[in-house]
Amino acid sequence: MTFISKNGILILMNLPKSLTTVTTFSKIIAGILFVTLPLVGFYLGMEYQKEITPKPTPIVRTSP
Repeated sequence: MTFISKNGILILMNLPKSLTTVTTFSKIIAGILFVTLPLVGFYLGMEYQKEITPKPTPIVRTSP
């Protein structure tokens, strides 16, 4: 059973058992997502940081 709030009123909603059953497949998918999503987020964050960090400008010295 699931509770959904609509305008401050709780509505009881019955879901079919096939939608709430935990299967081996769903456990495997959850495990894969649990590991890969943080790693992908970390990688994308590193790439984003590289893009927004100002590039160092070389100092050119002229000799007299």
